[in-house]
Amino acid sequence: NGAFRWYNLIMQKFNFKFPINNPYVVTSPFGWRGREYHWGCDFAPRPGNDRLLSAVSTGKCIREGWHPMSGWFAWYEFDFIDGRKWRGLYAHMKDRSPIRAEQRVDIGAWVGIVGSTGNSTGTHLHFEVIDDLGRKRDPELWLENLRLIAKIREAKQTPNHPYDTHSKYPVEFDSTSNGGDKK
Repeated sequence: NGAFRWYNLIMQKFNFKFPINNPYVVTSPFGWRGREYHWGCDFAPRPGNDRLLSAVSTGKCIREGWHPMSGWFAWYEFDFIDGRKWRGLYAHMKDRSPIRAEQRVDIGAWVGIVGSTGNSTGTHLHFEVIDDLGRKRDPELWLENLRLIAKIREAKQTPNHPYDTHSKYPVEFDSTSNGGDKK
C-alpha cells in the first residue's frame, strides 16, 4: 500500500530498513518458548510474497556461513542513529549469503533469502539483535523503537506533517494492511 512505501522512504532517510519485506507474520517472538529462551524474533513472509532479506542499515558483515542450529546465517555490524554499533543475526536463510565477511553493505542491500535451513520447522527469518554492550535485545521492540524515532524526526523536520507528534490526527499503521506494524 502507498502508506507503507512512503514509510519505507522515511526509514531509508534515517538509515533504517526492515530486514524482511512486508507482508510478514511474527511466528515466534523474543522470550520464553516453552522451556527454552528464544533470543530472536521469527518473521515469516506471507505466502506468495517477496522472500528477500535486506540490510537494516549501513554496516559490514562480520561472519557468515553454516551452523547446524542456525543453518545458513550472517552476522552484521550496523552503524545506527546514535553512532553506536549494533549486531544483527540473520539465520535459517535458504542459501549462503551473497555478502562475505568484512564486506560492507548499504541500507536495504540484498543479504539473503528467507529459508528453513538448520534447526527450523518452517520458512522464516530468525533475527537477533545485540547492542554495543553485548546484550541481546528484543528485535521486534528494537525495530519498533527505530520506527518511532524515524517518525518523530520526520515530524520535527516537517511542520503539520501527518506524522507530527503534535498533530490532532496522527497517522497510524493498520496491522491488517501492512503485515504487522503496530499501531
